[in-house]
Amino acid sequence: MDPAQRKATRLLAQLRNPLYSLPRWGRVHHQALGKFAEYDPGALTHQMQQSVLTYHANPPKNDQGFNYWLTVLTCRQSGKSTTGEYAAYPIAGFTPGHDHVCIADTKDRADYLHNRVHGLHMGWTGPIKAKTVPVRESRQLTFDPMTGGKMRTLSAESPAVGIGQSPDSFHASECPFWSDFSHTMSFIYPSIRNRKEVRVLFEATPWTAGSAWHEHWRDAFSRRGRHMGLFFPFWDTKLNVRRWPRGSSFDLEEIRLLEKYGDLGLTKENLAFRREVMDDDRQIRHRPEMFDIYYPFDPVRCWIVPSGGAIPKPIIERMRTMDLEPWHPPAAMYKEPRPGAQYVVAVDPAGFGARDHAAVHVFEVWAHRWEQVATWAGIIDPPELWKVVERLCTQYNRALLVIERNGVGAGLISMAIASGYMNLYYEAPGKPGVWTSDTSGQQMLAWLTEAIDRKLLVLHDADLVDQCATYQNDKIVERTAKSAMLASAKRSDTRRDRHHWDKVSALLMAIVGCREMPARYEPGGKRYEPGEVVLMPGLTWREVEERRKQEEATKLSQANPWRTRNAGVYRSKRRF
Repeated sequence: MDPAQRKATRLLAQLRNPLYSLPRWGRVHHQALGKFAEYDPGALTHQMQQSVLTYHANPPKNDQGFNYWLTVLTCRQSGKSTTGEYAAYPIAGFTPGHDHVCIADTKDRADYLHNRVHGLHMGWTGPIKAKTVPVRESRQLTFDPMTGGKMRTLSAESPAVGIGQSPDSFHASECPFWSDFSHTMSFIYPSIRNRKEVRVLFEATPWTAGSAWHEHWRDAFSRRGRHMGLFFPFWDTKLNVRRWPRGSSFDLEEIRLLEKYGDLGLTKENLAFRREVMDDDRQIRHRPEMFDIYYPFDPVRCWIVPSGGAIPKPIIERMRTMDLEPWHPPAAMYKEPRPGAQYVVAVDPAGFGARDHAAVHVFEVWAHRWEQVATWAGIIDPPELWKVVERLCTQYNRALLVIERNGVGAGLISMAIASGYMNLYYEAPGKPGVWTSDTSGQQMLAWLTEAIDRKLLVLHDADLVDQCATYQNDKIVERTAKSAMLASAKRSDTRRDRHHWDKVSALLMAIVGCREMPARYEPGGKRYEPGEVVLMPGLTWREVEERRKQEEATKLSQANPWRTRNAGVYRSKRRF
């Protein structure tokens, strides 16, 4: 290859690379300035736009050499939709035959995104500008077939929009507002599944817990299949800041947010922005949890809890404030077993059917804390599940084993008895395990609510809290197979798949086991005498009274320096 060809090849590679070409030659409408300016991926966000460009320039691959499909979850007005289209423009414009497809939620948004791309094309200042050819189709940018491909922007208002597509890059925008996200994507997946180099971007803000978009995000965040997920909190957007009011102090909620997210980048200027949003928007002011939907803090508490759940919304909100960790299947260990500690292993069993899921929780039980220390979940055959359960029981000090006795649970109980495991929970003499029914299910839910309300229960699994947010109590709402066949093919978007509240069922078994454990105090922890009233967490009535007396004496001493704290009397002023 002669020097001229090498130079041309290098220039073409630079033009196709959005990380290189967009900041140098792209001119876009600047959100803060309100006019066209040179594109800067770091002008609006700290990491999000740079990450989207990096994915399109060099997408990560799995162990079989296929590109991963990226899902982005972030706040409103961060430029996620336009960035996805900007990143595809240099690839489609300078790659012959490249077909880029973007599907937006409505026709108006499709027009909007197409106009943004058209503005980028018109303002391109690079050494070579991609030539276009006129076409009749609306919302389509078609390049000269000798040098480029085409960019199409479609609307998801029709579920069949995905039929007949064969994209080299695909962008799904505002997925929770599609007419039927899962149904539409089931038509599109076959067209991209066998393409090794296809670039796929899903992006939106959080919405309803248990919806198709929420389930898609959980799969992406846990890297299930070819999906991968990236979350960016609202302070990643540089515009979400305001000057902190002079002389203003933090309220209790702001102090809690700074304690939890301060190390992750949250600042008082972001909290000032939060105050302004609540002052401007009456709906968010009346429902503060809506701020977490539009401007999320983390990927757990940012989903709307649907109405009609079996667990009350205030209890779900308390669960979301716990120290939660993302779920990476099939297992997670949060604390190592400790000598002298007592544990409960709770199991939601599964049969040989591929439709059922199994879950196992391990809880460390003390008199004033029931803490989740390990969890396991997945689809597994009963003999292999027993190996997992037996290993966890042995590892955690021969823990009390609690198993649901209904249906397939009888098989796992039989294996536990046949193996000689001695610390098996018996509901009554001759009745191992826990029998669940409508009545007992409601009772266990009441115990769960009480444990959260008394701040006994400590959870660490974010996926478990997600399932709790949409839990409907299987024994009440579950349909038979015959009724499912007769029902409409279009199911509710907020209804989870059948038998997929496995972790919640195991949690209810754990509550039963924790209540049966003897009251043992943690070594080095505070003991309470029988009959003492615990007025504040960690303090008895006697300790609260002593603290009040000290505070009153301190106030009197500050008001009159001649009054002593110990005697409680005034000293006469010494005269000289």
